[in-house]
Amino acid sequence: MFVTVWLAVLELSTGKGLACNAGHENPCIRRAGGAFELLKYRHDVFVGGLKRAKYRNRAFELHPGDCVFVYTDGVPEATNAVKAMFRAELLIDTLNRDANASPEELIRRVHEAVKLFTGHAPQFDDMTMLCCEYRG
Repeated sequence: MFVTVWLAVLELSTGKGLACNAGHENPCIRRAGGAFELLKYRHDVFVGGLKRAKYRNRAFELHPGDCVFVYTDGVPEATNAVKAMFRAELLIDTLNRDANASPEELIRRVHEAVKLFTGHAPQFDDMTMLCCEYRG
């Protein structure tokens, strides 16, 4: 038994924060006026995998207009009838169709894109998404 976790604490007054990634998917980030990209870095081990696992906090900073999109592996690993996966690249493409859309709209678009991709194929995992824009 194990669980993946992405946890962040953000100081709203400064945009500075700390994040810890315990085996979770890479978050996507859009800097103000830019395009979404995967934020790739080395993750710590998932929770429950090792008795004495150590987890590192990583500092980050958001600026007004930056947007973060976090999701469970059920999104990129969603499969269609021929067992092809949605993949992180298609997630990024979907987010960047209108990268400046509201967080609610971005989640709706990704959900619709996954549903269109998978059709009626049964899914084995949950699909959870969180999107937030830092306004300063």
